[in-house]
Amino acid sequence: MTDQANSADSGAGSAIRVLLADDEEMIRHGVRLILRHADGIEVVAEAVNGAEAVRLAAEQRPDVVLLDIRMPVLDGLAAVEPLVALDPKPQVVMLSGGGGGARAAAPESTVAGPTGREREALVMLGEGISNPESAKRLGIGVGTAKTHVGSILEKTRCGSRVQAALLAHQAGLMG
Repeated sequence: MTDQANSADSGAGSAIRVLLADDEEMIRHGVRLILRHADGIEVVAEAVNGAEAVRLAAEQRPDVVLLDIRMPVLDGLAAVEPLVALDPKPQVVMLSGGGGGARAAAPESTVAGPTGREREALVMLGEGISNPESAKRLGIGVGTAKTHVGSILEKTRCGSRVQAALLAHQAGLMG
C-alpha cells in the first residue's frame, strides 16, 4: 500500500478518494456499487474518457484513479502521464475489459444456469452486496455465500464479481 493510501486509511474518518474512468456506463456502475460497500473508500468522480479523467482528477484530487485502458478522446494509457504529473500525484490503477461483457450467448440465457438460490445471490452481486451481507440476507453461512458466488462465476463464465454484477443488470434481473 502506498504512503498516500496508508495516510488516507489511517486518518480519523478519512476515506481513500477514488475517481472512476471508463467509457462504459455499466462498468462504472458495477465498480461504483462494489466500492460503495467497501469500508474506507469514497468514489468522488466519474469520467467517460481520459481527458475528462485528467480534468476531474485536477479538480477533485483523488487518491486513486481507476482508469480504463481503451476510451475515446484520450485513452487510458495516454492519460497516465498527465495524471501522475498532478500534485498530489494519484495512484493509477489500469483496468482492461479483456473482452468484458462480450459473450457468445445473450445475458438472459447466460443467467439461466444458476439455481434459484444462486440467482438471488447474483441479484445481490448486481446490487454490490458483500458476501457477509448476502449470507445474512439469505440466512446462510458466509462460506455458502462464497460457494454460490463461485458457482455463479463458473456457470455464467464471468471472470469477476464486477462482470457478474454487470451481467445481472444486462439480463434485467435488477428490479
